[in-house]
Amino acid sequence: MAIPDWPSDLPQRVLRDPFRDQGPQNRIFNRMDNGGERVRLGLKRAIRNVNCVFLMREDQVFRFERFYKEEIGEGVRQFSIPDQRRDGRQILLSDGTVWTDDDGVPITVVANWRARISEEGYEIVPFGLDFTVNFTLNVLEVSL
Repeated sequence: MAIPDWPSDLPQRVLRDPFRDQGPQNRIFNRMDNGGERVRLGLKRAIRNVNCVFLMREDQVFRFERFYKEEIGEGVRQFSIPDQRRDGRQILLSDGTVWTDDDGVPITVVANWRARISEEGYEIVPFGLDFTVNFTLNVLEVSL
C-alpha cells in the first residue's frame, strides 16, 4: 500500500513562527557506579519532532480532517509531506550564485519527510476569519 501524500489543496508551508524542528535524540545515557556516564546510540534511526502550525481557511480545515480520518487512519498511518526546511530551496554555488540549468532556470531541492502526526493529535484554533491547525510531526525519514 502506497504512503499517502499531504494533500496538494492544503497549505504546503507551515507558519514560520512557531515552527520548531528538534534534532533527533538518539543517545542513551547510563550512570556508572564509578564516575561519569556511559553514552551509546539507541535506535538506528531516531525520530525527529517538528512543531507545525498551518493557517487554513474553513474549507481547508474540513479537507484536513478528512485526510486525517480517512487517508491516514486517524493519524495511525505515515504520509509524505514537503520538507519544511529544504524543499523548494535554491542551490547556491560556493561563490554564492544560484545554480541554474542550461536554460538559466534555478535548480531547486525536492525533499520530503515521511512522517506521522504525534500521539497528541491535532488542535484547531480560530484565527480571525481563518483557523490554525497545530500538531507535532514525528519525522521518520527524509528523502532528497
